[in-house]
Amino acid sequence: MKRRTLNWLAVLVIANVVVGGSVFGLAYYFREIPKWTALAEDGKRISARVTSVNVRRGREVSFEYFVDGKRFEGSSRSYAASLLGTAAVGELTYVSYLSTNPEIAEYEDPPSRLGREWTNVCVFTIMALLATVWSPFAIIAYVVSRLRS
Repeated sequence: MKRRTLNWLAVLVIANVVVGGSVFGLAYYFREIPKWTALAEDGKRISARVTSVNVRRGREVSFEYFVDGKRFEGSSRSYAASLLGTAAVGELTYVSYLSTNPEIAEYEDPPSRLGREWTNVCVFTIMALLATVWSPFAIIAYVVSRLRS
């Protein structure tokens, strides 16, 4: 294959990776919106006990809590340790749970997390749109520049 063809294929592959990654990121963050919206609107705060803290690959806090005498377990993960605070095993803290489904509970503050999720969705939407719109122009510009040389 000619070097020019290989370069063109490399640009095409990179453009597809950028578009695909942006769309994947958009879908990944968008799937969390319903849960965080429900917790922000209808979540109940309740006392919980931290049962474990895992700092590998981010920070994960596991906890147990009781609703109407029934024990539930949950965990929250964040790659930004500051979002989950400095919880220690055995410590009492507060979590938010859905009164309609007490199995769904989160350690983070639901309105704050919902705002971050919407921010992520907006960022990845913009990235996907820009990548989709500008990738063909970048490919055309590259091809034209190669044809001129």
